[in-house]
Amino acid sequence: MKIHLLNLGCDKNRVDGEKLLAKLLGSGCVAVAAPKQADLIVVNTCGFIKEAKEESIQTIMEMSQHAKVAVTGCLSQRYGRQLAEKMPEADQIFGLADGEITFEKIRQRYGLKKQACAHEPRSLTGLFHSAPLKIAEGCNNCCAYCAIPLIRGSVVSIQEKGILDEARFLSEKGVRECLIVAQDITAYGKGMGLPALLRKLARLPRPFTWIRLMYCHPAGVSNELIEVIASEPLIVKYIDLPLQHIVDPILKRMNRRYTRAYAEKLIRKLRDAVPEIALRTTFLLGFPGEKDADFSDLVSFVKDQEFDRMGVFGYSSEEGTKAFTLRGRVPQKTIAQRIEALMTLQNTILFRKNSTLTGKTLPVIIDTKESETVFIGRTQRDAPEIDCSVIITRPNLKPGDIVEVRITGFTGYDLHAV
Repeated sequence: MKIHLLNLGCDKNRVDGEKLLAKLLGSGCVAVAAPKQADLIVVNTCGFIKEAKEESIQTIMEMSQHAKVAVTGCLSQRYGRQLAEKMPEADQIFGLADGEITFEKIRQRYGLKKQACAHEPRSLTGLFHSAPLKIAEGCNNCCAYCAIPLIRGSVVSIQEKGILDEARFLSEKGVRECLIVAQDITAYGKGMGLPALLRKLARLPRPFTWIRLMYCHPAGVSNELIEVIASEPLIVKYIDLPLQHIVDPILKRMNRRYTRAYAEKLIRKLRDAVPEIALRTTFLLGFPGEKDADFSDLVSFVKDQEFDRMGVFGYSSEEGTKAFTLRGRVPQKTIAQRIEALMTLQNTILFRKNSTLTGKTLPVIIDTKESETVFIGRTQRDAPEIDCSVIITRPNLKPGDIVEVRITGFTGYDLHAV
């Protein structure tokens, strides 16, 4: 059977899909690049917020025009019954992609043979030189706006041996950049195990060139973790630190477990310990009860902190979460205006930061080839897909190369280099 896998959503979902695909290939299936070539399309969905749900549903409908569609992932885990009743376009609805149970259901439904050979732990998709490594499943933070604990349950750390084995596999496959991912990587090993795990990953026989830390809940960033970031050469000086807001009453309603004073102290500690660190954060705008004055306080905070990278998204009301019944809903028009205002400010900050880079030499990882002499890459300050790019004009490069380039200018978010 010819299989086409389509992963939607986050890097954690990508890992789940790649593990499922490896099992399917071990059962005799053949992966194809184009949906119209497939006998079965597996749509690995996202169900985090309204926009993600809409994208997943639209994708299912589009893919059903090419072949039978099997639906996995967060959307089907949470809304399986509703999808089965209302989406005839889906041939079958399964749960989360990662797991023997889902694979076995797919195998039996489509008459696949049992795994006839030892399969690889993952069948890589996307950038083959940059891959996420998931170290835990689920989440215990229970933020008031977030449905992830309802979908994926409480946090369960993956055994260290399994993580290191998978890391060795990725390294042997040629992965040069490893993104450490989970719903909250600081919760690994009940908050005590992440620094030790990172040191072991940095000492693999064939180590990665770059190790990047994603999804660090601010309340879980310890002094030990900061010390590891500062001292380990293979860990890029970058941290994904989603603050979500900075006004104390909003943070309390969100159940974020920290205050503005704590966040400001943490940022100072990170910048003092690792002066060159790139701080990436995200903010959630329009949470119930967010007033104009609260947004103004957040704008002032962003002006003061000048984050290196920033994402912004609007509040999505999710049934089953604590925030679902909160009063003080912010109109969608107001949310959109606030998003535009905050991103306009961030554009100004990034313009100023980029203007200081002209003439400097930086290491860049090459992601894609645009032509014989034009390539797209990223600096250590940029995670794939969500951050900025470097447009490099130089021959004789290939994806996966890490090279020194000289910055010649910038356009918007993106740098130009030779």
